Amino acid sequence: MAPSDLKYLVGQLTLKIQSCDDLCNDIHKYRRLGAKHENLDSLQLELRSSGRSISQEFSAQRKVYGSRFEHGDDISRALVNSSITKISDIEQRLNAIARRENEGSPGFSNMLKKLRAVEDDVHEMLSTLGPRLDYQAPKAPPKRDEAKIQARDVERYVAHMKNSWAEKLIDGRIFYENALDPNLDTWECPKGGYIKKLPELKSALKKRAVFEEPIIRPNIETPVYRRPAPIPAGYKRPTVEDDGYDLEY
Repeated sequence: MAPSDLKYLVGQLTLKIQSCDDLCNDIHKYRRLGAKHENLDSLQLELRSSGRSISQEFSAQRKVYGSRFEHGDDISRALVNSSITKISDIEQRLNAIARRENEGSPGFSNMLKKLRAVEDDVHEMLSTLGPRLDYQAPKAPPKRDEAKIQARDVERYVAHMKNSWAEKLIDGRIFYENALDPNLDTWECPKGGYIKKLPELKSALKKRAVFEEPIIRPNIETPVYRRPAPIPAGYKRPTVEDDGYDLEY
Protein backbone atom coordinates (compact mmCIF):
# COMPACT_ATOMS: atom_id res chain seq x y z
CA MET A 1 0.00 0.00 0.00
CA ALA A 2 1.48 3.32 -1.07
CA PRO A 3 1.75 6.10 1.55
CA SER A 4 -0.19 8.33 -0.82
CA ASP A 5 -3.25 6.04 -0.84
CA LEU A 6 -6.31 7.18 1.05
CA LYS A 7 -6.56 3.83 2.84
CA TYR A 8 -3.05 4.26 4.24
CA LEU A 9 -3.77 7.83 5.37
CA VAL A 10 -7.03 6.84 7.08
CA GLY A 11 -5.10 4.11 8.87
CA GLN A 12 -2.54 6.62 10.06
CA LEU A 13 -5.31 8.91 11.28
CA THR A 14 -6.95 6.17 13.36
CA LEU A 15 -3.55 5.24 14.82
CA LYS A 16 -3.06 8.84 15.93
CA ILE A 17 -6.49 8.82 17.55
CA GLN A 18 -5.63 5.57 19.34
CA SER A 19 -2.38 7.10 20.56
CA CYS A 20 -4.33 10.00 22.05
CA ASP A 21 -6.58 7.54 23.87
CA ASP A 22 -3.52 5.80 25.33
CA LEU A 23 -2.17 9.13 26.54
CA CYS A 24 -5.46 9.82 28.28
CA ASN A 25 -4.98 6.54 30.14
CA ASP A 26 -1.50 7.67 31.16
CA ILE A 27 -2.90 10.94 32.46
CA HIS A 28 -5.44 9.05 34.58
CA LYS A 29 -2.68 6.76 35.83
CA TYR A 30 0.21 9.12 36.53
CA ARG A 31 -1.34 12.54 37.12
CA ARG A 32 -3.24 13.60 40.15
CA LEU A 33 -6.64 14.71 38.93
CA GLY A 34 -9.16 16.79 40.79
CA ALA A 35 -12.53 15.58 41.92
CA LYS A 36 -13.99 16.70 38.62
CA HIS A 37 -12.36 15.62 35.38
CA GLU A 38 -15.43 15.44 33.14
CA ASN A 39 -13.69 17.16 30.23
CA LEU A 40 -10.93 14.56 30.14
CA ASP A 41 -13.47 11.71 30.34
CA SER A 42 -15.54 13.22 27.53
CA LEU A 43 -12.41 13.62 25.39
CA GLN A 44 -11.43 10.01 25.94
CA LEU A 45 -14.91 8.70 25.10
CA GLU A 46 -14.92 10.75 21.91
CA LEU A 47 -11.47 9.46 20.95
CA ARG A 48 -12.60 5.84 21.29
CA SER A 49 -15.82 6.32 19.30
CA SER A 50 -14.39 8.55 16.54
CA GLY A 51 -11.59 6.17 15.54
CA ARG A 52 -14.02 3.28 15.33
CA SER A 53 -16.66 5.23 13.38
CA ILE A 54 -14.13 6.51 10.81
CA SER A 55 -12.85 2.97 10.18
CA GLN A 56 -16.38 1.62 9.80
CA GLU A 57 -17.40 4.40 7.42
CA PHE A 58 -14.35 3.82 5.24
CA SER A 59 -15.03 0.05 5.06
CA ALA A 60 -18.69 0.61 4.17
CA GLN A 61 -17.86 3.01 1.33
CA ARG A 62 -15.11 0.67 0.13
CA LYS A 63 -17.66 -2.11 -0.32
CA VAL A 64 -19.84 0.15 -2.43
CA TYR A 65 -17.22 1.76 -4.70
CA GLY A 66 -14.56 -0.94 -4.82
CA SER A 67 -10.79 -0.76 -4.80
CA ARG A 68 -10.63 2.68 -6.42
CA PHE A 69 -12.02 4.08 -3.15
CA GLU A 70 -8.81 3.00 -1.43
CA HIS A 71 -6.76 5.34 -3.58
CA GLY A 72 -9.12 8.31 -3.26
CA ASP A 73 -8.43 11.60 -5.00
CA ASP A 74 -6.43 14.75 -4.30
CA ILE A 75 -9.23 16.39 -2.29
CA SER A 76 -9.76 13.41 0.01
CA ARG A 77 -6.06 12.79 0.60
CA ALA A 78 -5.40 16.46 1.35
CA LEU A 79 -8.21 16.55 3.91
CA VAL A 80 -7.00 13.42 5.70
CA ASN A 81 -3.45 14.78 5.80
CA SER A 82 -4.79 17.97 7.37
CA SER A 83 -6.77 15.91 9.89
CA ILE A 84 -3.65 13.94 10.82
CA THR A 85 -1.85 17.21 11.52
CA LYS A 86 -4.68 18.41 13.81
CA ILE A 87 -4.80 15.14 15.73
CA SER A 88 -1.00 15.25 16.05
CA ASP A 89 -1.37 18.62 17.80
CA ILE A 90 -3.79 17.01 20.27
CA GLU A 91 -1.38 14.11 20.73
CA GLN A 92 1.52 16.44 21.55
CA ARG A 93 -0.60 18.35 24.03
CA LEU A 94 -1.72 15.17 25.82
CA ASN A 95 1.82 13.84 25.87
CA ALA A 96 3.03 17.06 27.56
CA ILE A 97 0.27 16.77 30.18
CA ALA A 98 1.12 13.12 30.86
CA ARG A 99 4.83 14.07 31.32
CA ARG A 100 4.01 17.09 33.48
CA GLU A 101 5.47 19.39 30.88
CA ASN A 102 2.37 21.52 30.39
CA GLU A 103 1.86 25.00 31.77
CA GLY A 104 -1.52 26.47 32.58
CA SER A 105 -4.91 24.90 31.86
CA PRO A 106 -4.81 21.54 30.07
CA GLY A 107 -7.51 22.58 27.59
CA PHE A 108 -9.38 19.26 27.33
CA SER A 109 -12.58 20.98 26.13
CA ASN A 110 -10.75 22.70 23.26
CA MET A 111 -9.17 19.41 22.26
CA LEU A 112 -12.63 17.81 22.26
CA LYS A 113 -13.99 20.49 19.92
CA LYS A 114 -11.06 20.06 17.56
CA LEU A 115 -11.50 16.27 17.57
CA ARG A 116 -15.22 16.52 16.76
CA ALA A 117 -14.51 18.94 13.92
CA VAL A 118 -11.98 16.50 12.45
CA GLU A 119 -14.42 13.62 12.72
CA ASP A 120 -17.19 15.58 10.98
CA ASP A 121 -14.87 16.63 8.15
CA VAL A 122 -13.65 13.07 7.56
CA HIS A 123 -17.17 11.62 7.56
CA GLU A 124 -18.35 14.24 5.07
CA MET A 125 -15.35 13.56 2.85
CA LEU A 126 -15.97 9.79 2.86
CA SER A 127 -19.64 10.24 2.00
CA THR A 128 -18.92 12.51 -0.98
CA LEU A 129 -15.83 10.78 -2.33
CA GLY A 130 -17.68 7.89 -4.00
CA PRO A 131 -20.02 10.02 -6.15
CA ARG A 132 -17.08 12.24 -7.04
CA LEU A 133 -15.09 9.22 -8.22
CA ASP A 134 -18.05 8.07 -10.31
CA TYR A 135 -18.23 11.48 -11.96
CA GLN A 136 -14.49 11.54 -12.67
CA ALA A 137 -14.26 7.96 -13.95
CA PRO A 138 -13.92 7.69 -17.74
CA LYS A 139 -17.13 6.38 -19.25
CA ALA A 140 -16.92 3.31 -21.42
CA PRO A 141 -17.95 3.82 -25.05
CA PRO A 142 -21.51 2.68 -25.78
CA LYS A 143 -21.90 -0.87 -27.00
CA ARG A 144 -22.67 -1.51 -30.61
CA ASP A 145 -26.31 -2.30 -29.94
CA GLU A 146 -26.60 0.78 -27.72
CA ALA A 147 -25.20 3.28 -30.24
CA LYS A 148 -27.32 6.35 -30.90
CA ILE A 149 -29.04 6.43 -34.29
CA GLN A 150 -29.70 9.72 -36.02
CA ALA A 151 -32.98 10.50 -37.77
CA ARG A 152 -31.49 10.17 -41.24
CA ASP A 153 -30.11 6.76 -40.33
CA VAL A 154 -33.58 5.66 -39.24
CA GLU A 155 -35.08 6.80 -42.54
CA ARG A 156 -32.39 4.94 -44.47
CA TYR A 157 -33.01 1.82 -42.40
CA VAL A 158 -36.80 1.95 -42.96
CA ALA A 159 -36.33 2.40 -46.70
CA HIS A 160 -34.02 -0.60 -46.81
CA MET A 161 -36.48 -2.77 -44.90
CA LYS A 162 -39.33 -1.81 -47.25
CA ASN A 163 -37.18 -2.87 -50.19
CA SER A 164 -36.27 -6.27 -48.70
CA TRP A 165 -38.10 -9.57 -49.07
CA ALA A 166 -37.57 -13.12 -47.91
CA GLU A 167 -38.57 -16.20 -49.85
CA LYS A 168 -41.04 -18.57 -48.20
CA LEU A 169 -42.32 -21.86 -49.59
CA ILE A 170 -46.10 -22.25 -49.48
CA ASP A 171 -47.74 -25.28 -51.14
CA GLY A 172 -44.77 -25.80 -53.39
CA ARG A 173 -44.76 -22.15 -54.55
CA ILE A 174 -42.40 -19.34 -53.56
CA PHE A 175 -44.02 -16.50 -51.63
CA TYR A 176 -42.17 -13.23 -50.97
CA GLU A 177 -42.61 -11.69 -47.51
CA ASN A 178 -41.64 -8.05 -47.01
CA ALA A 179 -39.33 -7.34 -44.05
CA LEU A 180 -41.39 -4.36 -42.84
CA ASP A 181 -44.84 -4.03 -44.41
CA PRO A 182 -47.16 -7.06 -44.82
CA ASN A 183 -49.06 -5.13 -47.50
CA LEU A 184 -46.01 -5.51 -49.73
CA ASP A 185 -46.07 -9.33 -49.61
CA THR A 186 -46.45 -10.80 -53.07
CA TRP A 187 -46.42 -14.02 -55.08
CA GLU A 188 -44.48 -12.32 -57.87
CA CYS A 189 -40.74 -11.85 -57.62
CA PRO A 190 -40.03 -8.21 -56.66
CA LYS A 191 -37.77 -6.29 -58.98
CA GLY A 192 -34.95 -4.04 -57.86
CA GLY A 193 -35.02 -5.10 -54.21
CA TYR A 194 -33.03 -7.32 -51.90
CA ILE A 195 -34.33 -10.90 -51.73
CA LYS A 196 -33.25 -13.44 -49.15
CA LYS A 197 -33.19 -16.77 -50.93
CA LEU A 198 -34.27 -20.06 -49.45
CA PRO A 199 -31.32 -22.14 -48.18
CA GLU A 200 -31.91 -25.06 -50.54
CA LEU A 201 -34.88 -24.81 -52.81
CA LYS A 202 -34.73 -28.40 -54.05
CA SER A 203 -34.75 -29.92 -50.57
CA ALA A 204 -37.45 -27.51 -49.47
CA LEU A 205 -39.87 -28.42 -52.26
CA LYS A 206 -42.77 -30.52 -51.09
CA LYS A 207 -42.72 -34.14 -52.25
CA ARG A 208 -46.10 -35.33 -53.46
CA ALA A 209 -47.34 -38.62 -52.06
CA VAL A 210 -48.33 -41.50 -54.34
CA PHE A 211 -51.99 -40.94 -53.71
CA GLU A 212 -51.55 -37.32 -54.71
CA GLU A 213 -50.17 -38.18 -58.15
CA PRO A 214 -52.69 -37.53 -60.91
CA ILE A 215 -54.34 -40.70 -62.21
CA ILE A 216 -53.49 -41.13 -65.88
CA ARG A 217 -56.07 -43.33 -67.68
CA PRO A 218 -55.24 -45.06 -70.96
CA ASN A 219 -56.76 -43.52 -74.08
CA ILE A 220 -59.18 -46.29 -75.09
CA GLU A 221 -61.39 -45.51 -78.08
CA THR A 222 -65.08 -46.29 -77.74
CA PRO A 223 -65.94 -49.31 -79.91
CA VAL A 224 -68.05 -48.47 -82.98
CA TYR A 225 -70.83 -50.82 -84.03
CA ARG A 226 -70.37 -52.00 -87.64
CA ARG A 227 -73.14 -53.53 -89.71
CA PRO A 228 -72.28 -57.12 -90.78
CA ALA A 229 -71.60 -57.83 -94.45
CA PRO A 230 -74.53 -59.23 -96.49
CA ILE A 231 -74.74 -63.04 -96.85
CA PRO A 232 -73.86 -64.16 -100.41
CA ALA A 233 -76.64 -65.69 -102.51
CA GLY A 234 -76.80 -69.49 -102.33
CA TYR A 235 -74.97 -69.59 -98.96
CA LYS A 236 -76.19 -72.43 -96.78
CA ARG A 237 -75.39 -72.58 -93.10
CA PRO A 238 -73.25 -75.54 -92.11
CA THR A 239 -74.94 -78.58 -90.53
CA VAL A 240 -73.48 -81.05 -88.09
CA GLU A 241 -73.20 -84.62 -89.30
CA ASP A 242 -72.12 -87.71 -87.46
CA ASP A 243 -68.56 -87.47 -88.67
CA GLY A 244 -68.14 -83.70 -88.60
CA TYR A 245 -69.09 -80.65 -90.60
CA ASP A 246 -70.54 -80.92 -94.09
CA LEU A 247 -70.35 -77.69 -95.88
CA GLU A 248 -72.79 -77.32 -98.74
CA TYR A 249 -73.17 -74.43 -101.09
